[in-house]
Amino acid sequence: VQLLKSCRNMDMFSRVLSGWSKSSCAVAPQRVNEILYWMEHQEVRQRQKQWEPRFVIGRVDATCYNIAINAWALSDYPWRSQMSHELLRRMEERHSKYDFTRCKPDMITYCSVMDACYFSAKDNVSVHSTYQRIALDTAISVWEELQFASHQAGGVGRLKLTHVAYGTFLRACGALKADDGIVEKAFISACTNGQVSKFVLQQFKDSSSDSLHSKFCLAEYQQYSDLPNSWTANVNKVPYKSRNYR
Repeated sequence: VQLLKSCRNMDMFSRVLSGWSKSSCAVAPQRVNEILYWMEHQEVRQRQKQWEPRFVIGRVDATCYNIAINAWALSDYPWRSQMSHELLRRMEERHSKYDFTRCKPDMITYCSVMDACYFSAKDNVSVHSTYQRIALDTAISVWEELQFASHQAGGVGRLKLTHVAYGTFLRACGALKADDGIVEKAFISACTNGQVSKFVLQQFKDSSSDSLHSKFCLAEYQQYSDLPNSWTANVNKVPYKSRNYR
């Protein structure tokens, strides 16, 4: 971290964080966390006019936190979902406490945390393990937070509920064996908002029971193009692409 004090812009710090997050190093998430903590501390000092000019780094933005969350999501740590959720909480706290608008969570942030929950299911442990129960609870909680944040933002911009968000949540539900009621509620919302993409449809099929398939008469739709237009009307109206689905 000491070597980073000569860096003068946020782009350089983002590159360093990204490099660590994509590395195969076993302690990459911890290293990313350490750098991010230092950046947060320096930003607060800048706001308080207690920094030296050569330490100016700019403002820590949502991209930096998303990189850190992604580092935990792709790690092998069984508590990755908790650590990712903790980073989301730090973003929200800094946004409200210091009015740092640049670190406000966006759709990618919430999806990255749900990704961490999904990857928790790939661990070689029982679906009834403590880690996986926490991962499912976290995924549901984050999904509800995203829905509320999207509603507060008017359903537009970087908090717009897209097919990526619906598909990511349904994928986590399938991997973590969520109840049909949770899956059904999310799919109905996707249908209502016209966000049923091929990705969403596949994740719904993988995460729900045959009886739930029958409830939506999916057997009658032989091809994706056969789905009701109202289900797919807004799929292509995506403001930007997520890192996982291009």
